[in-house]
Amino acid sequence: MNGITSAQALDLVATTLNNIPRGSFTQTFALNSYPVCELLFGGGRITADSGSRGREKRIRLAENESARGTRMYATQSYAQVDTMGTLFEPWVMHEAHYIIDKSEVARNRGAAQIVDLVQTRRDACYESIANYFENRGLLPPDNAADDLNPKGLLFHCRPLAAGQVDPVGGFNGINAVFRDGLTTSLVGGIDASIPANSRLRNWAATHNGAIDPQLIRQLRTAVNRVGWRPPKNMKLTGGDTTQRQQFAILWSQPFAEAYADMVNAGPDDRNGNASPFFGDLPFGPVTTYAVPALDSLAYQPICGVNMAFTKLVALRGEWMLEDEPVRGDGQRRVMKMGVDSQYCIMSENPRANFILHAPRATVPF
Repeated sequence: MNGITSAQALDLVATTLNNIPRGSFTQTFALNSYPVCELLFGGGRITADSGSRGREKRIRLAENESARGTRMYATQSYAQVDTMGTLFEPWVMHEAHYIIDKSEVARNRGAAQIVDLVQTRRDACYESIANYFENRGLLPPDNAADDLNPKGLLFHCRPLAAGQVDPVGGFNGINAVFRDGLTTSLVGGIDASIPANSRLRNWAATHNGAIDPQLIRQLRTAVNRVGWRPPKNMKLTGGDTTQRQQFAILWSQPFAEAYADMVNAGPDDRNGNASPFFGDLPFGPVTTYAVPALDSLAYQPICGVNMAFTKLVALRGEWMLEDEPVRGDGQRRVMKMGVDSQYCIMSENPRANFILHAPRATVPF
C-alpha cells in the first residue's frame, strides 16, 4: 500500500475542512449554556474597517446650556461649549489552535474516519474558544495592565464601592473593578468620577441576595431608569424605538431558577403541568439569561445590558480567522490550524446599563 506524503495529508485536511459535514459522534461541553457568546460574539457584533490601536467613538456628554427665555431686541452673547468626548478601547487578540499528525491522517484516510478526526479536533478547539469567550466576555481584565483579555460586561456594569449599601439605587456606578480588586473610573479613557462626565455612570444598587418583592421592584426601577427615550426630533445613536427588545438581564442560574419559582407560583391554569413556565423567562419587555459563569461570584451581580450600545467590535477580516493547515515548527509530521481574532468590547452609552449586587468585598471575583 502506498504511503501518504505530508503534502497529501495537508491537502486532505484542507479539503475536509472546506467540506466538513455533521459528524455522527456525541459531544460534551463544560457549560450547559453560552449566553454571553450568544449576545456578544454572535450576530450582535459589528466590524470596524480600521484603527491602528483600537476603536474610537465620539460621544456627546452634555448640553450647551444656551436655551433661555428672551424679549424683542434683547442682546445675546454667544460662546461655543465643548460637549464632546472620545471613547477609546484598544484592540485585544485571541488565538487557539488544533493539530493533527500525518500518521493519524494515514490511519484514518477513509472518508468517514478523516471527517471524524478533523471535526473532533476542530470542535475541541472551538469549545475552548467558546469557554474562553463565555468567561472573558463577562469578566473584567485581570488588572489595569492586562492587554490580553477584553473588558467584559462586568467592566461595563460598574458596582458601588466596597461595603457600600444602597437599595434605592442611582447613577452611581463609577468605578470598574479589575480582578485583582483595584478599580478605575476611566470609561473608554474618560474619567467618569469628574462631575462633567457624570453621564458615563451606570445605574447601581445593592440587593439582599433573594428573589423577593423588593428585588422585583429594584429590577423594575432599574429597567425603567436606563430605558432612555429621547425627544421626538432626536435619537439615541445605536438604539431605536425598540431598544428594550435589545436589552438583556444577565443573572446566575440560582437567581433564574428562583425567579421561575416565583412565576410558576402564580394562579395560571397549569393543565397538569407543575412547571408550565420554564427556561429563560422574560421580565416585562426584557429578555433574561441564566449565566453559568455568574454562579460563583460572591457579590451576586445582576446585570442589565443594552446590547444596542454595548457591543463586540471586530477588526474587519480579523474575526475568527481560521488558517489553512501548515506544518508545525520543528515538527515535520505535524499539521497545525490556528484561529485568531482582533476585537474589543465597547460600551458607547454606559448609562444604558445597570447592575444590582450584594454589598461587595474589595475583591469580588
